[in-house]
Amino acid sequence: MAAFRAQRTVAAALTVLVAVPACLGLVSCARPKALSLDPPVLHASSWSGASSVSPVAWSWPGAAGRRGEVRPPRLTAQRWLILQPGDTLELSLGGITAPPQGIMAEFFPIWEFDTPDGPGTATASSTVDPSAVRSTTDPEAGGALSWSWVLPAEPVTPQPLDTLTAYVLRLRVEWREETWCVYYLPLQALQVDPAGVNRRHAEQALRTTRALFESMWAHSEQQVSRLMSQSLLNYRNSATGKPESYLSVDSVSPWDAVLWRGVGQTFELVSGPRFTLHSYVPPAKGGWAQVGAAFTVELTEGVGAEPIRHDFTEHYHLDFSEGEWRLSTFWRQGIPYLADGGTCRGWSAETTVSGNAMKVGPFSYVNLWSEAYWDPSGRRFAVQVQNFDRTEVWVLEPARGQSRRVVPVEGAAAGFPPAAPVSLAGWSAGGETLVFISENVRTDEEGQAERGYTVSQVPVGGGGMTDIAFVPTTAPYLKQAVLTADGTALMLHVGSDLFRVDLGDGRITTLQSGLPSYDGLFSILFSPDGWAAAWRLFEEVPSVVVVDLHGGNSVTLPTSEDGWNDFMGWTPGGCLIVADARREDVNPGEDFDYAGGYTGLRVYDRSGRLLGKLEPPGGPDTRIGAMAWSPDGSVLLFSCGPMEAMSEPNLGGPGALVRIARLDTLWAWETGTGTVTAIDQIGAEYGHLSWPVPSVARLTLGYSGELGTVDYIITRDGGLSASRRAWHGPRPDRILAEAGEALLLVMAEPRDATGRTVFELATETAGGRAELYEGPLNLASGPVGDGLVAFVDESAAFNLQVFVVVIAWTEPAP
Repeated sequence: MAAFRAQRTVAAALTVLVAVPACLGLVSCARPKALSLDPPVLHASSWSGASSVSPVAWSWPGAAGRRGEVRPPRLTAQRWLILQPGDTLELSLGGITAPPQGIMAEFFPIWEFDTPDGPGTATASSTVDPSAVRSTTDPEAGGALSWSWVLPAEPVTPQPLDTLTAYVLRLRVEWREETWCVYYLPLQALQVDPAGVNRRHAEQALRTTRALFESMWAHSEQQVSRLMSQSLLNYRNSATGKPESYLSVDSVSPWDAVLWRGVGQTFELVSGPRFTLHSYVPPAKGGWAQVGAAFTVELTEGVGAEPIRHDFTEHYHLDFSEGEWRLSTFWRQGIPYLADGGTCRGWSAETTVSGNAMKVGPFSYVNLWSEAYWDPSGRRFAVQVQNFDRTEVWVLEPARGQSRRVVPVEGAAAGFPPAAPVSLAGWSAGGETLVFISENVRTDEEGQAERGYTVSQVPVGGGGMTDIAFVPTTAPYLKQAVLTADGTALMLHVGSDLFRVDLGDGRITTLQSGLPSYDGLFSILFSPDGWAAAWRLFEEVPSVVVVDLHGGNSVTLPTSEDGWNDFMGWTPGGCLIVADARREDVNPGEDFDYAGGYTGLRVYDRSGRLLGKLEPPGGPDTRIGAMAWSPDGSVLLFSCGPMEAMSEPNLGGPGALVRIARLDTLWAWETGTGTVTAIDQIGAEYGHLSWPVPSVARLTLGYSGELGTVDYIITRDGGLSASRRAWHGPRPDRILAEAGEALLLVMAEPRDATGRTVFELATETAGGRAELYEGPLNLASGPVGDGLVAFVDESAAFNLQVFVVVIAWTEPAP
């Protein structure tokens, strides 16, 4: 075996190709026998537990995988396997019986592996005896290929005895030139420990966890209490315990839930447990460990009921005290219907239509705020979802009662490993193709690894994905990806660079370089059409830069004569707003300082031409405060009042005094004519404005609406006017959309015993309200189409099981 050496480069060959007898069937078959339809998962196990990883790159029959390796995900302690130098690692590929032609193994310290240019030089490697590769035909396992790999016996660099070092084992398994898989297996290694102290303590933590697990299944409150820390017992005695179900339990839950004692329920352990040591700090450094358990339970509710299987994971945090490990924190999570011994494979989503509602799912996570888009017609809805071991993009078409998964096309067939970062950007021109971005490492013409982002597209009507462009960059994160409103170009903010990718020909243009970071807080605000961008530079007097994204030309807007200006963003019509303030009205913020009131507003077009100015109509001793634009960008609703020092913990921290403009009077500014009209006398300290639909604007009083909400009916006949529509309490309804005289509302009210908020989706007309949908819903501000509204239903028994729902709340336009 090759030994570890304290050096970063090694002259000798550091990779080993493990020769395995060739399989004739692999050469002659289009789809080799004994190979599954999907690339296999790599399973690894040792004395400290087990781990499973999917391939990061592959070429596989029936699966159009990428040949370039994606950038590995940030490795967390929860995914590492902890080992001792010289330990044996058992490896296997499930569902495989045909032996490969070769296995290439490389071993990297984490600092050599996770570099801007991809994996560096391997530190060490080890030879696997070809005869050690075993093939089984276990029908339950679907066949398996297994072998052993031994960690080098010496540390790479001298480290203290109680230090763990992170490594990555890279494995390339080849069946033939066109059939191969690459895996990254993250490991943590204890340093050389001749006396075996660390190993013994770590194994003791695993034994304590097993004793806790068995005591819970034996319903032994006394034994579990004996293995708890005194601080946890004291906390349990003082806590009331939350009324959680058996699916979600923590260390202060009622004993019946912790000990698997359900009323009218019976539980049977049918698979597992599998224990894995996730994190470990030796007693010499304080002594704590995190251990996970994975197992499957069969639940029967009531006499004669059909049993249902649930996968569970339990997490134990142990502290070392007086020579023993004691439980300090514990929680249990269950995932119904998978029945796979703790492996989160992802649900098989189904589509159901009931009345005017289409429901698709279940999924494990959905984000409607930044990963969901209506097509240009407003009648098809594309949404990116997480389904445990894979990222998917779905398109819902309510008019036809149909939905379709377009990425991945089938399992991993679209070429994305489960951990690959994939980001949906939106619809291209014409509305028949979806554009998305993935982070990849590819090989350039000279054979060198090159990191960057691949821009791809997939037709929603069927067909495989195609790559549009590869944007090479060493920046570690994609900060922003914005598709132009006409669907012809994609803007990528990566690191300190701003790129434009033309979707028609894949041409890449670098628009800006050397952009600031501000510790990761710098961001670009794009115009509504996506063809202009602006940002604020934090100098002595902050300035605003505007960039034309057709050619990259930029202009810096004039700074304020009052000593401070804030960039307020873009209007719905594509103009820029700069707010001027005096230095004494600027408050210190956690990230950036901010003004509590403004001496005036300036409106510019994207070329930097001044279009108009607004000064406080209440006089020089007043300031402009809250603001909201009408949906068409023609009217600004704003408040005006004197500056006042007030205590507001949410704005300035506990006990902090901040200077904020009072909401004494509400005004409207019509930018086309310059007319300023008084709307209402308010006399409040603090609040904010919104204008969700053309006919209704809203004033919310207090920092989060705790003082109530006022709605105004806006009319434009013969000039702008506004009248109070309604006064609401601290938890008002929210206006999502309007059609004719009908409003689409969502109302929130905590109803159930667990404190979950139940939402009611309803329409309101002069004749009253009509309920559309009720349940624990997750609605975003944007997903409203042509007579359609999309949201996430979280009403399933377990909060990791969510559904995407689209409801037709009014007749769409013809």
